[in-house]
Amino acid sequence: MYKKEDRQIFRYFNGEKEVAADPIQLSVRLASSYPKESSLEHDWKLLDTNDEQAMQAFDRIAVYARNVFRMKEWDEETETGVTTAEALGVLVRFVGYVDECKKKLFGQLISPPTTAAASSCGEDVNPTTNCSLDSGSITNELSAAGA
Repeated sequence: MYKKEDRQIFRYFNGEKEVAADPIQLSVRLASSYPKESSLEHDWKLLDTNDEQAMQAFDRIAVYARNVFRMKEWDEETETGVTTAEALGVLVRFVGYVDECKKKLFGQLISPPTTAAASSCGEDVNPTTNCSLDSGSITNELSAAGA
């Protein structure tokens, strides 16, 4: 049985409650649910432009993030749900989390494990972690993480 600090649980707010998700299941949904007419990486690059294609790409990414993480869309009347910025923030945070896990895993394969404190990959991820929503940094982070 795993100790709590060894469990790799990704936590986020879905618009109704905090979710503690298996990152492998999220990765499967992430890999299999992007609209066929485009790719996530291509759409991130389109965000740097100011035209109709950029707005369509933005909409696809927001819908995709909500679907992958099963988030409730923001409702202005009830003020419940997740805003587009929050949905994109969870997506960006998850991509960074997966990248950190890969680094940790490959580091352990190359060298013996240390007794140093666990990285964020080995701990529950805080749902309130801030992330930059600047389109350039998002593109760079997603590209660096292999998205």
